[in-house]
Amino acid sequence: MFVGGSSLSWGGGEPPYGLQRLDWSGKAPLAIHEMRAKPVGFELTFTHPLVPKTASDKTPYRIKSCTYNYHSGCGDNPLDEGTLTIKSATIGLGNKSVRLIIDKPKS
Repeated sequence: MFVGGSSLSWGGGEPPYGLQRLDWSGKAPLAIHEMRAKPVGFELTFTHPLVPKTASDKTPYRIKSCTYNYHSGCGDNPLDEGTLTIKSATIGLGNKSVRLIIDKPKS
């Protein structure tokens, strides 16, 4: 697979343009496969089973929030930035998902 970059988007980087070749090793890394919004938090599904004790520790997880003004122009500065408090992290069946419960933000 070849991937191109330019300086015209969020994918800029250094240098801000170019062409790179990606070679598939045949093994999927441990990564978040899906993230679903839930009424009181998020559910993360991973590519491989997790270590239950490690995955259910809420300490390493971080969630930030912000708001953007809706308008027809391109880009905007984030408003109301903040870090949300994670109340709990519960591992799901099969050890491949984690449910994060978020403390209700103070308004």
